[in-house]
Amino acid sequence: MKKLGKLKISPKKIMNNEELLTLRGGAACCTCCDGYAMAAISYEDCQESCSYAGGGVWIC
Repeated sequence: MKKLGKLKISPKKIMNNEELLTLRGGAACCTCCDGYAMAAISYEDCQESCSYAGGGVWIC
């Protein structure tokens, strides 16, 4: 772990690009069967997020 004055950076908690894109509200890569679009980082994430609608379509 690096120490920068009082700030400590833990490598375990650094977000990857996909997580940052999702947090920012980037491209909607997943369309649920009920027509709602949402950001998802993988096919599995899309299916899990759209489970209430019977699944989703991953388009990224």
